[in-house]
Amino acid sequence: DYHAKANAEPIKDPQQDVSLVEWEQLDNGFRFIFKRKWDTCDVNDFNIQEDTVRVIWAWSNETPKDGKLPYHGTKRGVQSASLRHRIGGSFRTAEDGEKTWDVHLTNHTIGEEKTNYFCKIFKFPKLLKKHHITAYLPIIKEEHRRLIHHIALFQCDVPRSLNRTRKSVFEHLLTHPGDQCNSHELPMEFKTYCYTFEISLNYGSEGQDFPEHVGRPIGEDDEDNYFVLEVHYENLDGVPFVDSSGVRVVYTENLRTYDTGTIIFGQRVTPFTFVPPQQEKFKIKGYCPGVCTEKGFPETGITVFSTLLHGHVHA
Repeated sequence: DYHAKANAEPIKDPQQDVSLVEWEQLDNGFRFIFKRKWDTCDVNDFNIQEDTVRVIWAWSNETPKDGKLPYHGTKRGVQSASLRHRIGGSFRTAEDGEKTWDVHLTNHTIGEEKTNYFCKIFKFPKLLKKHHITAYLPIIKEEHRRLIHHIALFQCDVPRSLNRTRKSVFEHLLTHPGDQCNSHELPMEFKTYCYTFEISLNYGSEGQDFPEHVGRPIGEDDEDNYFVLEVHYENLDGVPFVDSSGVRVVYTENLRTYDTGTIIFGQRVTPFTFVPPQQEKFKIKGYCPGVCTEKGFPETGITVFSTLLHGHVHA
């Protein structure tokens, strides 16, 4: 149990709060399982709370001597994680009536480009009545986690003024292999009608299990439901690889007490809206006018159970 106060060699804690549970030697290294309390009441320890944290790791071929840790050099890395809300791999037992829909790419080849947005359309299983989406989880190979910036799912719909069904607009696109999301070769329907934000899995995310009394409604009409899957790759090493990432959507016919939805507000991404460098705190305000809220919010207000901040880096 060590701590650091600067970009320097870690210092051994007077109070040891980490316990080794088990370990094993693998063909290509070691696997360790250890445990500690969320809050150890040790001023030298990090208090693990509800938010997303940056977990850093490092290793060396040298054996520590006399409590001194050998310098790792370039053998290090970082991972964003919500340590108190991990559900991937240990998801709760499925409830009666719950089903899953796995929507993912299939052996998609990512080339040497460092940034890649790929989009493909999919069809939700046929529903004969209203259902609730109750949870979603990532479908990502462990070795590909660091290469995926985010995965998003957008629902497709057509305006009533077109007097057309979703099936007549989107069904023929199911055979389309997908393309770069900003490609001119991508069918017009992708960008024109598939923009309703539904699900987002960002770097380090393990998905979300909705509160037991709420669900995201789907299948409220007799029409089929279509979604565009967007996968943003960040292949900083420029090494080509093949990927089949996506999302597992959990849904049920047993309706919950409340419907949930998504509201997006803030500022458009422009060179005039930015966080100045070296700021410890900075507020960017977004306003939702009454003409909007009075149409979607009841007089009693709404309850927010999940939030996600989104920004872009301007080089």
